[in-house]
Amino acid sequence: MEHMGVRGVALNIFKDYLSGRSQCVKIDSIFSDEEFIGFGIPQGSILGPTLFQIYINDLCQLSLTQCDIFTYADDTALLLYDKSWDQVKHRTELTIRTVMKWLSTNLLTLNLSKTKVIQFLPPNSPLPPPDSIKLRAHICHDAMLCKCSYLTMVSSIKYLGVHIDEKLDWRVHTDTLCSRLRKLMYLFKELRHAADLETATLVYRSLCESIITYCIPVWGGTFKTVMLRVERAQRAVLKVMHFRRRDYPTAQLYSDAQVLTVRKLYVLRSVLRRHSMMPLDRNLTSRRIGFPVCESVQCRSALARRHYCAQSSLIYNKINKKLAIYKLNIHKVKQSLKSWLISLSYEDTEQILEVLL
Repeated sequence: MEHMGVRGVALNIFKDYLSGRSQCVKIDSIFSDEEFIGFGIPQGSILGPTLFQIYINDLCQLSLTQCDIFTYADDTALLLYDKSWDQVKHRTELTIRTVMKWLSTNLLTLNLSKTKVIQFLPPNSPLPPPDSIKLRAHICHDAMLCKCSYLTMVSSIKYLGVHIDEKLDWRVHTDTLCSRLRKLMYLFKELRHAADLETATLVYRSLCESIITYCIPVWGGTFKTVMLRVERAQRAVLKVMHFRRRDYPTAQLYSDAQVLTVRKLYVLRSVLRRHSMMPLDRNLTSRRIGFPVCESVQCRSALARRHYCAQSSLIYNKINKKLAIYKLNIHKVKQSLKSWLISLSYEDTEQILEVLL
């Protein structure tokens, strides 16, 4: 903390707060002997997460070649890339060795049983040989006598609540999402008899819509066939909630419920996120209506064009031509965009996304 600029009285307060602590274990009414804590932070405290982030802040400053580090609390992901798998494998093992050395120096450990490896390949690329994808977490100094543990290779992994698969088509995540939505059908089957429609809709937005919109800008640009499965699960919940039969018309269902489809929720959340990240340029406000206010990202593959970094700017520019949302605050953008999206048909919604293909 002193290295980061916290000094004087403020530093002494934290020093007094963290020093001289001890802990014990309680089982029923029996307490163990107290043990002095020489390092670490009090768990369960309000300051705990902030102090821990300060403690591991230097991890993100490690000098690692062709590697990006993403951290959230104690969840850390390393993204390594190179021109061939052999080069990636060698670079990954060196990077893990460097990270484990930093952790050891800072009195932390890496749980190898929870450390997974997932590979991402361009579409239609040949898979690497099975023997070449075995990665070790090296802590040894002699390569000839190495007995270090192998890391587990997986085809998909859950990171911060999102299931990431090696093809990045988000089928695993949407399958999990569909399962979670359909499990709520029983709840709404009982709720519809005990609450009015307004209350049921409020519960729907709190439970179902919050599940659907979680990180939807990340995975919502996937193929239409993948998204349709989530929409079917969404419609199943709405039909139960509104006492509608299975063959009830889709357009009429959404009109009755006054909620957005999954595709429309993707458009809404992507535009709102992009709008919140864009600084207001006063010079653009005097230009003609419909001017592309968001710079487009050039991608070399169709797979990349389906993800947020490329899609959001194209969607934003197209909607800005119709609604002129660039100069509005985020609250007015949300109101205007949501009202407009509710009035759109399925075909109109797909036309918004046609610019992405």
